Amino acid sequence: MEELKKTEDTKKIIGTELLSDALNDSELLIAHASEHGIFIDKKLISTIVSAKNLEQQNSWTEKGEVEFWDAYRIISEMIKPVTVDSLRAANDIIIKRKTWFSKLFKIKKKKSLVRRSVFFYALFALISMIILLYLQIYAVKGSKLLSNINSGNKKIHKIEDRLRELVIITSQNHDDRSAMMEQDKLETENDLTIKELESRIKLLTDWLSITYYFTPDSLRMFSVKKILNKEDTPGPPSFESESDFNNKIIVIQDSQNYLLILNRYILPLIYGLMGGFVFILRSLAAETKHMTFSKETNITYTLRIHLGALIGLLVGLFWGDIESQELAFVESLSPLAVAFLAGYSVEYLFKGIDTFIGSTFTKAVNVNKNNTNNTKNVVKDDDKN
Repeated sequence: MEELKKTEDTKKIIGTELLSDALNDSELLIAHASEHGIFIDKKLISTIVSAKNLEQQNSWTEKGEVEFWDAYRIISEMIKPVTVDSLRAANDIIIKRKTWFSKLFKIKKKKSLVRRSVFFYALFALISMIILLYLQIYAVKGSKLLSNINSGNKKIHKIEDRLRELVIITSQNHDDRSAMMEQDKLETENDLTIKELESRIKLLTDWLSITYYFTPDSLRMFSVKKILNKEDTPGPPSFESESDFNNKIIVIQDSQNYLLILNRYILPLIYGLMGGFVFILRSLAAETKHMTFSKETNITYTLRIHLGALIGLLVGLFWGDIESQELAFVESLSPLAVAFLAGYSVEYLFKGIDTFIGSTFTKAVNVNKNNTNNTKNVVKDDDKN
């Protein structure tokens, strides 16, 4: 029996590619443990070194492979939460097959997955932030112009009401100098307010002109072409005269529509996206420090970006319904802030939704069971009677 066992232990086997890769990975594990002061028994290191010699000499035995895998398992347990995948992701890859690009720029190593991921997420976060900043400034500017136009209209109505009262007063008393002076003053003020209103509408037209180059004709206001009764030209409708009342109404209504789209759909989506990017960048910093970033983590982060944008859009879509409930705490919240927080903590949000659905489903099942049991009991009582 002993001779048979010795024969099996010394029996040569052919090493596989998987075994060769695992041997290279074991060197990564030992190197990481040595760099970070993690104690590894010399016997385990000796087993890995012996396995390396067997690989180089192509003289693997059953005993050698069994001892290697056992040592590999023990070392992997010792350095957790660091894994082989996370160590691979943190190390640069030596380029074996050089392309013309690597030859031209003398690139010897391919950047590690961690470095490439950090660059990718940081770059796209920066691009998203610039787009968000531009759209936010654009929306604030449009909102301010519309607010000024509304306040100007209210002021004009107020002045016109007072002028009507003064006309009646002066018609009854032609010697009322104070009423006449006030009337002249209000007429001058009204003319200035109208001019200010005209200039703000022209500024609003310039503000709106950007959207006309990015919006299909089918989505623009149908009445523009009909009211102006002229050929369609690129850009917003122009002011041909100060009395073009319909044109002004169209510009104001179109501006309100685009602001609604921006504030209700586009901005919440980007804020949700930014929330996802902030979470990823914070997590990347911690995982890079602790050497726990891997390919699976990268896939998770990619999905999280899409979920952040999706949940931000959903916040915008449902915010109108939430506001209609007239809840006290909702009035103090901003949909953009909620979209950002939802994008940042998307997994907790979906966990809450799953928990709610699960509890609701369980209650419904229990109610159905109770109803079924009650029905059975009634039927039994009727049979007995």
